[in-house]
Amino acid sequence: MQQRFDMFMERKATVEAQMEELKKTIELIEHKCSFYKLALDAGTEDIHKNNKIVIKN
Repeated sequence: MQQRFDMFMERKATVEAQMEELKKTIELIEHKCSFYKLALDAGTEDIHKNNKIVIKN
């Protein structure tokens, strides 16, 4: 039983780490969607010329 428990705890940790990476990915995708939506509405990407993208690690 201990071996199975340890296996599932390890798998849980792995999945949680994957979920964190996916969270970062979806945040970047949402940022890009917002970026291009604003650019489409403005008719140009120049609206973002002075904005810098900050990616959190």
